[in-house]
Amino acid sequence: MTEVKLDDSKQPIILWAIFVTALALRIILALVNRESNDDHWQVIALIFLGLFILVSVFMSVVPFAGPYWSTYQKSGSPFSTNITKDPAPPFAKDTFVRRPGITSIISGYFTFRFIDLIQNPHINKEETGYHLNRTSLWSQLYGRLNFIQFSSGPPTWYSNNPFVLNVGRSIFILALLPLFMLLSGFWSTLLTAWREREQVNSESRVFVVFALGFLLMLIKLSYEYRDFCTMKIIYIFPGILCAVKFFASGLENFLQKYADRPRFLKHVVIATFGILAILYISDVLTLIQALLKTA
Repeated sequence: MTEVKLDDSKQPIILWAIFVTALALRIILALVNRESNDDHWQVIALIFLGLFILVSVFMSVVPFAGPYWSTYQKSGSPFSTNITKDPAPPFAKDTFVRRPGITSIISGYFTFRFIDLIQNPHINKEETGYHLNRTSLWSQLYGRLNFIQFSSGPPTWYSNNPFVLNVGRSIFILALLPLFMLLSGFWSTLLTAWREREQVNSESRVFVVFALGFLLMLIKLSYEYRDFCTMKIIYIFPGILCAVKFFASGLENFLQKYADRPRFLKHVVIATFGILAILYISDVLTLIQALLKTA
């Protein structure tokens, strides 16, 4: 087993970390033991304690379980990648780097190439002759989220089976309904956060800030590294609770708005979700079947 040695320049950092940890624990204990008729200090103490435990566990596991520590040792930065940054994309004129992803700001961030998704329900990875949905961030996120075989990667996941492609097309069409509910839920949550802007504790503001933070992070990543491989839904999966919140709000608003409308409308929504569930399961099962054949 290789021993990791820290040079002398890192010793002050380690000592400082130990000092800050000890000081934080001392403050937390003082707050917990503080005698007061008001629970305010106890609440603050519990918040600090929770954050301290979260950060401690995170820093003890993530840098070493993931590639961050080894990457830091090799390059001096835990966040360096094996590809270089690309020139910034122009606003409207398309320019191309490597395997084109973001070709311009207009094409990358202000388009949703739904028709091309229906025509080409999987990604091709060539530098030329690529599908237009590869140059649209929102098309890529929509395709990768809903159709597991859309990404065609690893190579064993690629399928030209007409049944599989039609499953993908059907998913893309029906998934417009939950997408609409998610976006309407985001909008209503955003309006609620604005109305609660003067409140200290605003649940809506937390969801909106976190969701926008993850989206902006992905936009920045795809802007600096313009290969289509950077436009992956997995990068914003840590914010999936925000999506669940927005979808639930949108669904609730829909049910309340159309509560007095003809009942068949609710039946249509329920049927759509039911068919979508069957299609999602079919997508997974056909992939498993194809992988078993190649094993």
